[in-house]
Amino acid sequence: ASSPSSAWRLQEFDDSSWLKGLAPFGYGEGVFGTELNDMQGQYSSIFLRKPFYIESLENVDSLTFESSYAGGFILWINGSEVTRINVPGKSNDLLSFDSLATAPSITPQTNRLERQIEQLNSLHPGFNQIAVQLLNHSLDSPSLTFALALQTQGSIDLDLDALPDRWEVDVINADPEDGLNSIIELLPDEDSDGDRFSNR
Repeated sequence: ASSPSSAWRLQEFDDSSWLKGLAPFGYGEGVFGTELNDMQGQYSSIFLRKPFYIESLENVDSLTFESSYAGGFILWINGSEVTRINVPGKSNDLLSFDSLATAPSITPQTNRLERQIEQLNSLHPGFNQIAVQLLNHSLDSPSLTFALALQTQGSIDLDLDALPDRWEVDVINADPEDGLNSIIELLPDEDSDGDRFSNR
């Protein structure tokens, strides 16, 4: 995919010559955004890149990765490995372009992985880069599929009291859209933010 072999996973890598396609990627049974008609019997892995944008890390608690796959894959953000599923080796072990998934999965599997923002050291405000190496179990495997969705879990502070509204909702059972006035009206005599003063 690149020289050195890890360069393609980095944000600054020039992928302008790469082919572009839509998910799901794969072949065999199913409906694909990008059908890999030439993969069976020819090559065992593909390399995928996708940028995403985070305006500020202050309002993000975690990222959730939801994948559908038949085969195996490794996922990186800005060159740092996030997870590997059904592939050989341990975290940060490099794989070659002709590596294989460790077990067959003819029927697509699903996986949901949540990572706290503190676990994603390479994440930064602005554009970030997802990179995926997708592996098949064998060259003659009858199918392969992959799709990935990314969601952010935030802690928005609408009332600007330095406490995430999600925490306040847990405490006072307010609606997430409630501003400070609504929160005060709900429990005026309690101390939701722990500052030893009532919400009044």
